[in-house]
Amino acid sequence: MLTDMNKARRHTLLRFNQAIPLLVMAILTGCSSEGEIPTYAVAGSVSLDGQPVSKARLAFMPDRANGNRGPQSFSFAHDGVFAVAEKQGLVEGAYLVDVTVMNAKGVPLGMASLPVSVAPDDSNYLYLELRSDDLQGVPDEEEEAEEDGEG
Repeated sequence: MLTDMNKARRHTLLRFNQAIPLLVMAILTGCSSEGEIPTYAVAGSVSLDGQPVSKARLAFMPDRANGNRGPQSFSFAHDGVFAVAEKQGLVEGAYLVDVTVMNAKGVPLGMASLPVSVAPDDSNYLYLELRSDDLQGVPDEEEEAEEDGEG
């Protein structure tokens, strides 16, 4: 014969066992990729005055003025070549790419912004062709500190 205490434990255990399938379904639904915005891989080359750059830092900034509400992403070019993996989150649409060109030692030489577009397919190879005349100066850390009132 079951005591009141044993009945209460059994009832609680039965209710817990009934909740497990609901909990599993909730977790799996939360991990679903439905509703996620698809992202795409991008690769390309960066040249300065027709020659591949030694190094460059690339910042892909969504062009909000042209309706891109996606995330920003970053990459580095070595010997004129760069790649952004699909999982880094470039969505379809317009971007402004801030390219900071560096010498072989990684010292910034200048930067320029270029408009690019990411397509919803595998054709995303970008040719980022810069001219020395297009490069703007890159403020160094000391200048930035002075502007912020720290210098």
